[in-house]
Amino acid sequence: MKKVIFILSATVVFTLVYVYLSNIDNKDICLDSGVCKEGLTVNMPNGNTITINEFSCKQYNGTWRSKYNDCYFKN
Repeated sequence: MKKVIFILSATVVFTLVYVYLSNIDNKDICLDSGVCKEGLTVNMPNGNTITINEFSCKQYNGTWRSKYNDCYFKN
């Protein structure tokens, strides 16, 4: 029984760490290239925090790329 609990706990921790780290990578890519994936939460230069989607992309003068579900903010 202890092994099952350990395996389940390790799986949950691994999953949470993976999700957290992949979100950090997406933020780095967004900041470096101006291409932000849908669902990513970012701070805009005016101080607002937004979640990237088609509406918020166009609202902040980005170009929505529906093929990739991301937004390109021109630098």
